[in-house]
Amino acid sequence: MTNTAPPKWRQFLGALTLLHVLALGGQALEARAQEPAPPDPPEAAPSEEGAALSYDVAFEGLDDKPELTALLSKTALLFTLQDRGVETLGALRRRAEGDAPRLKQALNSEGYFGATLNYRLDEPADGPPKVTIKVTPGTRYTLGEYRVINRTPEAETGILTPDLGSLGLDLGQPARGPEIAAAQNKLIRRLNEGGFPDAQVVDRKAYVDHDKKELYIDLTIESGLAARLGEARFEGLESIDEGYLRNLLAWEAGELYDVRKLDETERELMATELFSSAVLEVGSPSESEERLPVTVKVSERAKRTIGFNLRFDSIDGLGGGAYWRHRNLFGGGERFSTALDLSFDRQSWDNRLRVPYFAGSDQTGIGEFNLSHEDTNAYESYQATSFAGLETELDDYWTFRYGGSLEYEQSRDARNADEREFYIVGAPLDLSYDGTDSLLDPTSGQRLELLGTPYVATGEDTFPFLRGQVIGSTYHSFDDAGRYVAALRGRFGSVLGASATNLPTSKRFYAGGGGSVRGFEYQSIGPLDASDDPLGGLSVVELNAELRLRVTDTIGVVPFIDGGLVSEDAVPTGDNGFLWAAGLGLRYYTALGPVRLDVAVPLNGRGRDDDFAFYISIGQAF
Repeated sequence: MTNTAPPKWRQFLGALTLLHVLALGGQALEARAQEPAPPDPPEAAPSEEGAALSYDVAFEGLDDKPELTALLSKTALLFTLQDRGVETLGALRRRAEGDAPRLKQALNSEGYFGATLNYRLDEPADGPPKVTIKVTPGTRYTLGEYRVINRTPEAETGILTPDLGSLGLDLGQPARGPEIAAAQNKLIRRLNEGGFPDAQVVDRKAYVDHDKKELYIDLTIESGLAARLGEARFEGLESIDEGYLRNLLAWEAGELYDVRKLDETERELMATELFSSAVLEVGSPSESEERLPVTVKVSERAKRTIGFNLRFDSIDGLGGGAYWRHRNLFGGGERFSTALDLSFDRQSWDNRLRVPYFAGSDQTGIGEFNLSHEDTNAYESYQATSFAGLETELDDYWTFRYGGSLEYEQSRDARNADEREFYIVGAPLDLSYDGTDSLLDPTSGQRLELLGTPYVATGEDTFPFLRGQVIGSTYHSFDDAGRYVAALRGRFGSVLGASATNLPTSKRFYAGGGGSVRGFEYQSIGPLDASDDPLGGLSVVELNAELRLRVTDTIGVVPFIDGGLVSEDAVPTGDNGFLWAAGLGLRYYTALGPVRLDVAVPLNGRGRDDDFAFYISIGQAF
């Protein structure tokens, strides 16, 4: 085929224009996705507002306690308002004297109950005045006792005498206020999880023994009596079947009150994407019913969504698609989607129906039907595929999917010049794990997918074969904000029971392209024929590594390296060798996910491979 593509530099300029359009679209969508923020209220100005007298400030006596220096610097107005200056030296003294109780309280929160503070104001002749705060922390006090007193003596008492270790406390530890406050919150939370919805702290007394350098805490609570949850009542439903929503309730009437089950129910309701809000309110029992009534207040959102996507790479050109989704097709949370995807090499129409709690079970019924045409250097094929099966969530991370598939393929490929037809029956099995923190832009966690399908293909001959894949990725953030992330991905696939020549083209393995090994043409890695057209193989290995670095809140850079191998054998061999590419990516982060531009260069390319390739799309590479 004659290549009539414009020069790479013109493609690259066009791609930059497309990236700019995508970025502007992302900004517009991001702005629409967020409520307009009200203007910041004017900050309350101190009496010295508008002053021009600058000053210096420093601590003395904290050289061996950098953590205290950081805490007190955030507490003292002398530091936080230093850039505003003061009007007079008298105002500076007042600011220093006003800081004393704040600093004392901060020191107490860290267990330094015997600390002393004083300040000194110096007025050098050749510079600004300087305030020196001298801090003598003294001995750090420890926790000597932590008692819990319940004002509801008739309540069950087992849960009210917890092991201090389970609350994050230990007698003899530094008497830090944040840890003591956290223990109080943990205790109330434990009561809320153990049947006591009205538990509250009514008093907390702290005693300091300066001789023993110890702190004693008496925590007085009112647990109230244990209660049980009643029936749920829904408010705000318009088009959604109440019976479907009752499947999402995490409790049954009569169970002991547990706030975790209420929280879980709210999460499940919002996860359906059927509601803009879902709030559970627990009432008081009536005279005729001792159980707590629960009112589920929901606000339904629009059920239909239409969307578009666009992508571009320098080898395969422009591509994109459109989709339409309905999240409540028959009133029971059924999701139907239809999507059209078009590019120069591939056109497809995909349809999917998901029916939750199919046939009264806790499994989701799945139906799929797809039509596609693909014309690449490797093959030309027409396909019709269908699948019917079930999906079950084993827990919060693992999902198992199984069922049956029926496919029709008409194809001509580099291995077989004559057109061939296949009818293919399969029994796909898919076990997947997702422990990441985000679907489109993960910064931590792992993903794993195990796929295995036994097939029987009928064409000129009838033969069985087994096709399997393992795909995994891991993400590690080097900071709490997720601005610096290392991402790794691997893929291994193999076909057993058939030769590469006899196998239908859609069941062979290929590698190369934007979703595989960037820098190489789509499907081009692996064995080639005399015309340098890809033949595909019986096994594949792919490796990808990225370092995702956010430069600003919206801009990021991503150095990466990709590698891949396709073998004629079911077990990969080094006959063809790994092909590697490296590159640099640019990310523009929007509310819908990152817009990405990747430029990749083959490191050990062959004569048929381009010097570089670039790709534009939405979402991370993996």
